Amino acid sequence: MTKADWSPTSDASGPALLDVYRRLRGECPVAYSDDFGGFWAVFGYDDIVAVAKDTKTFRSDQPFVERRSSPELIPLSLNDERHLYFRKLLAPYFTPARMKALEPRIRAMIAEHLAPLERGESDFYPDVAYPLPARVLAAFLNVSDDESAAFKELTDLADAASGGSAEAQQASADAFMAKGLELVATRRRVPHDPAVDLLARLVAEGFDDETVAKIGWQLISAGHSTTTRSLTYAAHYLATHPDDQDALRVEPERIPTAVEELLRTGTALHQIGRTAARDVELGGCPVAGGDFVGLVFASGNYDEEQFPHADQVDLARRPNRHLAFGVGAHICIGAPLARLELRLVIEELLARTERFELAGEPMPVSGMKTGYVRLPLRATPAGAE
Repeated sequence: MTKADWSPTSDASGPALLDVYRRLRGECPVAYSDDFGGFWAVFGYDDIVAVAKDTKTFRSDQPFVERRSSPELIPLSLNDERHLYFRKLLAPYFTPARMKALEPRIRAMIAEHLAPLERGESDFYPDVAYPLPARVLAAFLNVSDDESAAFKELTDLADAASGGSAEAQQASADAFMAKGLELVATRRRVPHDPAVDLLARLVAEGFDDETVAKIGWQLISAGHSTTTRSLTYAAHYLATHPDDQDALRVEPERIPTAVEELLRTGTALHQIGRTAARDVELGGCPVAGGDFVGLVFASGNYDEEQFPHADQVDLARRPNRHLAFGVGAHICIGAPLARLELRLVIEELLARTERFELAGEPMPVSGMKTGYVRLPLRATPAGAE
């Protein structure tokens, strides 16, 4: 029996976990936890990258340590040639040209959601960060804006089930699959252009309904709550650092670089899971075939050996090879869409205000995540006397 080195469910939560990670990087860079059925956690940047790139030894069959019963997600749960096949199939829908085409529609959404803050005060979480990603996903998937409400409900259900009972996780999986099958049925009834409609392309390729639904499921589940948390982290940071606000207003061309640093320091999802395909030694620890391994990206993003003065937020940091979207073959395919949302929200937030600040006590998210579920802001609108 391996002695547990730490417990992410009881040692700390949210922002306080960064202190735990710092200690473990120095004392126990590969640590064992009994939580979530038992897993090995990797904390150092170089070790994380090495494991992520060794896809023969560390498989992505069950990519979430906290949700072991999660059914196959496509392409996240796949490996080798099958994984590469689906990545290539999906990649054309995340090109710079596709993102540019979505930009005007997303800007219009952002303006709508920022309206309460422009009038003076707003809770950034329910007014902006929570509804916006679901609406963007609906636009990306070329479905009605009304579907965004269902997307939010599904991701809420998944978040509530994470780390919970097998029954709760199965209920979440069933709900996602039902919605995915509903979207597929719509594509089969009403023709869409596969060149611009991802689901229509998958249907045209001849995939069965379940496969198409699983792909839609992954896009919805991966693209909502993580982006929500990244948006709240970025807004909180800027609200509490007025000098950085002013600098980015004067030089908005610096915002894309700033986004990368906010992704590094505010990694939304702290870890992703792998399964050891064979017995292997990892950081001096005996990992058995079948053991689960957690790659703690949030810890790697604060590793001083990779990021000088890692605890400092440097919005001009370059290079910035952060791990917020993972690394290697399974790096997040939806990263271009998340980056676009973050950039546009920051651009519009700064352009529409002269200054914004906290208007009350924020509430951090719990668990191995970063972000806020309450973020009251007060703003002086741009051009105010």
